[in-house]
Amino acid sequence: MHDYALDLKNFHRGSHTLPIIPTLVATKAKEVGLQSLCWASDQVAQPVLASADQLKSILVEVTRDSEGPSIDFDLWVSSGYQPTPTIVEAAQALYQAHGVEDIARSDAGAKNLGLTTRCINDIIEHSKAKCRKSICLVTGVPGAGKTLAGLNIATKRDQEHSDEHAVFISGNGPLVAVLREALARDQSAREKTKKI
Repeated sequence: MHDYALDLKNFHRGSHTLPIIPTLVATKAKEVGLQSLCWASDQVAQPVLASADQLKSILVEVTRDSEGPSIDFDLWVSSGYQPTPTIVEAAQALYQAHGVEDIARSDAGAKNLGLTTRCINDIIEHSKAKCRKSICLVTGVPGAGKTLAGLNIATKRDQEHSDEHAVFISGNGPLVAVLREALARDQSAREKTKKI
């Protein structure tokens, strides 16, 4: 349930700026009192438990206490699903020398991907300067752009730093196969275009 709330927050355009309170309704549960809301920094609360009989009263109480912006329901419903690009689209765009800012479909997504890329590049440069090794762990919900960030960093460093050998490695075998095929096809098409 919390994962669904995060997906709604991150991938539904109309929910990006709204507080979200996931509510679990157990239809045969005995009544439970409204727990105090525990908010994360992204304005997504920990899930609230409710019985079927008390759902209405919980919704009234939660919305009455909310200090968030008012919601234009028609606008919210009609705002679209806005995921990050598919990994194949992203890889093709990156290998055509576009940056994540050019290919991310969400302004917030492009900003976060750019920040992640810059942060990891700073760590790489610091490690090179100090002759150290560093490990960077990038976390996020599915579709947040972790793989896209990795592809972007490897591609840019390969293009801009001739003294390095940047490689993108993934444990996802099917993803690697799809990327390899898509990028090979894309490269072949570009070479044919150059010859014409």
